[in-house]
Amino acid sequence: MSFDFDAGKYAVYVWPAFALTAAVFAWMIADSLLAARRWRAEAQRRQAETKDPGK
Repeated sequence: MSFDFDAGKYAVYVWPAFALTAAVFAWMIADSLLAARRWRAEAQRRQAETKDPGK
């Protein structure tokens, strides 16, 4: 299977659009993973507080 990467006269529009889309998807994935990490740390912190309220 071979891919035809020739976008013809529209290449000036197509390739930057693909690049921008890939960059936005990468940013969305990274942001989601970082947010999940922050939420998990906050949940663990709150859980630790409820187990040891006097400390």
